[in-house]
This record gives sequence, structure tokens and C-alpha cells, in this order.
Amino acid sequence: MEPLTPDELRAAGFLAAKTFDREKKELDAYILMARTVFDAALALAEKFPGQADAYKTVALNTSFNIAAACWPGWEDAHPNISAEHRARALAMCRFNVATGEALDKPADRRSNGCWILGAHLLAGGEYDEARASFQAAAAFGEQAGSTDGTLMNQGWMLVCDILAGDEAKRDELTTLTAELESLGEDGKFYAGQYEPALGVFG
Repeated sequence: MEPLTPDELRAAGFLAAKTFDREKKELDAYILMARTVFDAALALAEKFPGQADAYKTVALNTSFNIAAACWPGWEDAHPNISAEHRARALAMCRFNVATGEALDKPADRRSNGCWILGAHLLAGGEYDEARASFQAAAAFGEQAGSTDGTLMNQGWMLVCDILAGDEAKRDELTTLTAELESLGEDGKFYAGQYEPALGVFG
């Protein structure tokens, strides 16, 4: 039997996310299936070195999706995210950042990886390390020419400062939020993430 191709594994991961994460809201079932895709992608990357980058890219994408599903800062986050979920997600974040660098992925992809790592560090109260990760994400966003992505990460740096006790940064966050909202629908989406996260982690 022929092994699953990178495209087939990618499709399996998409179906798992659509069905169990977004529709059924069954986090453990989603993680089980996503980890199966992740492990298979890495195993096949070892077995077929000529397609290693394609398989590793599947694992890279899957690691981000697992981490995103396990972040408690979303307004519609899963209600049953446990410490075990978050520990696994943090490991996936670190894999994502390291693999994005190893594969020399474009700046926008690198920015996403640094953002999700920062988000999980923030959830764990590691504000200095989270801030550094958001700063790296903002720099990649600037490299990618993404004004809203750069501003969004600058906002998360301010969230880190506020949660660390610098209440004076709230005014800066209000100004930045208004600037993000003026950039269109993506900017409005990004701007709407700060207050829910402050409510969860504050």
C-alpha cells in the first residue's frame, strides 16, 4: 500500500479540525486525530527524505492548529482546556518556531509561529518571554509587509506589560486598538482579541 501523500495528510488534518475542533467542539478527539497526522508526517519525512520538507510542513501546520485549539485566551475557547493540553500545546509551539526556522519558511508564517508561542507563554504567566516572542512576531510581520500583523503583535506586547502590572500601558493599547480597527476587517478581528485575553488572564 502506498503511504499517504503530504496532500492527503493535510486533508486529514483539515477534516479533523473542521469536524472535531470547530463543529463538534470535542477537543480531546481533535487532538488525538491531529497528533496522528503530526506523528505520521514526521515519520514519513524520515522515511522519504526526498519529500521531507513537504511532510515536515504538514507537521508544522498541524502543530500550529493543535496549539491554537488549546489556547484559553480565545473568546470562544474550549471550556475544558487542561494543564496537560497547555503543556502539549507549548511543546507544539516550540516545534513550530524551530521548524519554521529550519525550513526557512516565509516571514508571515514565521510571524504566526512566534505569535502562538507568545500566546501560550502569556497564558502561563511568562510575560517577559511572551513579550520577546511577540516582538519577534512583529519583526517578521514587518518583513512580510503586514501592517496589521505588526500592529497586532505590538498590541500583545502591551498586553504582556499590563498583565505584568504596568497599568499605564492601557492607554497605549486603546490607541493601538483604534489604529488596528481602522485597517479593515482583519484589523478589527485582531483588535477584538485583547480584552477577552485580559479578562481571562488578568
